[in-house]
Amino acid sequence: MLAVDNRYEGDTRKQSGVIILIDKKKRKRIRGFVELAKQYGEDEKSISRVLSPAEVRGTSFLSYEWKERSRDDESWLYLPQLKKVKRLATTDKSSYFLGSDFTYADLVGLEIEDFDYKFVQNETDGQHWVITASPKADLKFKVIEETGYKKIKYWVSKKKLLVEKAQYWLSEGNKIKYLTVSDIEQINEIWTPKKRQMVMTQGGKYLHASIYQTKNIQYNLDLDDEIFTTYAMERDLQ
Repeated sequence: MLAVDNRYEGDTRKQSGVIILIDKKKRKRIRGFVELAKQYGEDEKSISRVLSPAEVRGTSFLSYEWKERSRDDESWLYLPQLKKVKRLATTDKSSYFLGSDFTYADLVGLEIEDFDYKFVQNETDGQHWVITASPKADLKFKVIEETGYKKIKYWVSKKKLLVEKAQYWLSEGNKIKYLTVSDIEQINEIWTPKKRQMVMTQGGKYLHASIYQTKNIQYNLDLDDEIFTTYAMERDLQ
């Protein structure tokens, strides 16, 4: 799991795409976005900005992921209607981004060291490692509060070192989320997933789903440090 977490994803990354929200009756709403990210040694800064529709255009999400365990990751949300940048508390990371089934924790990534891992030997297919993750005993309540997850199961590609499928058991409401990663291709020799679908269920019944689809993915561009600041959240990303 450390190898998955440390997988090279470029020194910088720029991509655009859509988040498709699908309700219980399979009706769809679409959010267009652009996203940029930059590595600072083992740390990463990223920023996403909503481009459409008009009522949410300009909403921005900024994240700083620190490798040092003693340092909490930081994130901010900008809501253009309020013209205000809000710093997100650690517990806010279990909230859902733009009404989708992806939480802020899903977007910025979980803390690998907060979980204990076990192989599921009887479910291997030769192409994947099947691995369960549970919050460490001494961190259980903290991790559940921050992520909303009490257990996760991953299907990790042995070839790509990439999670291609996952299940997330939520701490409340008898809910399970199902992640499927597809449309994976090599761009600049980097395995790049272009489609992620998350389906929310409750008691085994479908509730709603979200698709996070990207395109125009570019790696190792020259991105200015000023892009990754709270001041830049109110401006268009180029």
